[in-house]
Amino acid sequence: MDNSTDLAGEFIFKAFTPITVIYSVIILIGLIGNITVFYIYVTKMPHERFEQRYFIPVLTFFDILVCIVSFVYFTVQTYRWLTFHSDMLCKWMVFFVIFTMMTSDAILLAIAVHRYRKICRPFGKQMTLKWRRLSVVLVISSGICYSIPSLIVDGVKDFGIEYKGVNITGQGCFIGNKQYHLLQVVYHGILSLIVTANIILTAAMYVPKAVLIFRRYKKRKSSSGSNNQSETSMEMCSLDFHASGQSSHSHSASHSHSVISKQKAVKHNFNVMFLFIIVVYFLAYIPTTVVNILISTTNDYYRHLSTTEYGVSDFFLKFYIFNHVANPFIYAYFDTDFRGGLRKMFKCRS
Repeated sequence: MDNSTDLAGEFIFKAFTPITVIYSVIILIGLIGNITVFYIYVTKMPHERFEQRYFIPVLTFFDILVCIVSFVYFTVQTYRWLTFHSDMLCKWMVFFVIFTMMTSDAILLAIAVHRYRKICRPFGKQMTLKWRRLSVVLVISSGICYSIPSLIVDGVKDFGIEYKGVNITGQGCFIGNKQYHLLQVVYHGILSLIVTANIILTAAMYVPKAVLIFRRYKKRKSSSGSNNQSETSMEMCSLDFHASGQSSHSHSASHSHSVISKQKAVKHNFNVMFLFIIVVYFLAYIPTTVVNILISTTNDYYRHLSTTEYGVSDFFLKFYIFNHVANPFIYAYFDTDFRGGLRKMFKCRS
């Protein structure tokens, strides 16, 4: 028994502890970044510009929740890997992990729909502030509905592994429960399908824009230095201003051209920013989805894995967290208004 306990501790230290430490640092960075983003967008952003970015504080709020819930779950799962006995606590932890992840993902789809209509269908029906608020309510409600079954099929699970020729058994908080194995496979299979569908739909909304951004970039490059650059760059989408006639003064015309060029650059950055958010989402969730499918459909998935294989599997299972940590860096790079708010915040404190 003592030998088994010592081996279990050794296995946990080798397989889990490095991954937990790495993700703890990543989550801490993400928390600081997301809290800063939320503060700036809510308190420092001008009202009219805040409305244009309505979804960003909502997405950031759920990114903060994902970071907090995931940190608690990762830590408890690591240090109570074999000795987790509270089934109810396990169920609620899994519930909140699924709820925050699914809600955050659905908000990205809502953003994709909003940006698609605004950019590719500028003269069609748009998502007003009222509809954006309603979409957030629907997204949160759907997240709750997706998560409720986890209170039945997930929980504490008896399991065993082989390590150095010794069978190590215990109870841990994992996805699924032997008592409801079929329901667990069906439920997590459906969740994986929903996540996959969300990724595909979100990507589909951005593919036309990505193609147009690429064409715009090529045209801009080929016509560099020519007067036609501004006209070709307008091909992708309509901007929020209209030409008001020719000016009789060259200084006025030059100033107008400068303002228009600046507006185009800001608009272009804003579009590319959301494109990057979607690309990171896609790259972060694919490994997690694949590992989740393997765990849900394979009996005793973990039993014969080495410490290295266990660690690699655990790393990719938690890979989704990068999606919720990367966004603040994307905002900081592309959103000039956010950078301005960041500078103001540090000036006030200095």
